[in-house]
Amino acid sequence: MKRHLLLITFLCLNLFLHAQVIKTINITAGGLSSGIDERAKYNITHLTVTGTIDARDFRIMRDSLPNLIVVDLSGSRIVAYSTKGYDGTNISKIIDLNTGTETDSIVSNCGGGYKYANDEVPIFAFRANKELVSVVLPLGVTAIGGEAFMACCKLASITIPGNISIIGNRAFGECNALKTILIRSAIPVDLGEKTDIFKGVNKIVCTLFVPTGSKGKYEAAAGWKDFKKIVETK
Repeated sequence: MKRHLLLITFLCLNLFLHAQVIKTINITAGGLSSGIDERAKYNITHLTVTGTIDARDFRIMRDSLPNLIVVDLSGSRIVAYSTKGYDGTNISKIIDLNTGTETDSIVSNCGGGYKYANDEVPIFAFRANKELVSVVLPLGVTAIGGEAFMACCKLASITIPGNISIIGNRAFGECNALKTILIRSAIPVDLGEKTDIFKGVNKIVCTLFVPTGSKGKYEAAAGWKDFKKIVETK
């Protein structure tokens, strides 16, 4: 009996490992789409990107890699990008959680173009991604755009670098599965009146990992102090 169980476990593990497709790619901004074979886009589960990236590459990760689970962008840098009207980077799907229907969410007042800044995770970056579980942001990131991870229903872990100074509205709204936030900034980002940044996140279950010596600051900071498990880490 034990042998059968071991065999079944081994076969299941083997199938799981073979089901994972790991891709590491070095690109220049806007090059992710052409750097991955069209057929491979449906199979990639783990993606590491180095080089420079911009809003177009986030659009590809969000809309064209449907089975993406783990994303490591720590070796990349986000650079500025300007659209000419609507090019898909400033449009995202909104899913009605009650009916399952999809509608477009469009950034207003950008018919003539929209500008994305250096070192900023774009608006709608991964919005409503249904499979994403873990993301490590680029080390140089200073801002996370509005609704960047909103409604990522399986997102369990996010690593935010030490230079972060701005987190946009609803950036992590409806991330109900979020269990770990590792933020490397010793000074809590001022969330001010933004009460919806972590709306829907279970702040009793989710652990907020902060730099050594900064726990007291987070426990006193608006928006951060709501997390009941704040743990210092190196």
